[in-house]
Amino acid sequence: MSVLFEPPSEEALPRPFPTPPLPTKILAVGVTNDPPFNIGNSDGSWTGISVELWQELARELGLKYEFRETGLIGRFRGLAEGWLDVSIGPLTITASREEVCDSTHAYYWTTLAVAFGL
Repeated sequence: MSVLFEPPSEEALPRPFPTPPLPTKILAVGVTNDPPFNIGNSDGSWTGISVELWQELARELGLKYEFRETGLIGRFRGLAEGWLDVSIGPLTITASREEVCDSTHAYYWTTLAVAFGL
């Protein structure tokens, strides 16, 4: 005996979650010179892996932003104190940092290796 699967009708599907509104303010994005992820140029502009990823995401979502240069500790303090909305670049995710802010999934992994010649 064969049983055919019939997908539920449109009426039986649950309603989708509403899309939250995107912020209309200019977001403050914390950066530190950390090549090749964040590269501060002499003209004040920023490039690098994380910067370009953020720029593409912001473009797709229609977000307005400005970069604010700070140190590593400042990037977390800025998020905790509210003077930064986003922080980009190479950030190690730790349990204590997760108490301060949410992090995306990692998009870059590396390991430390040592090579010797005999």
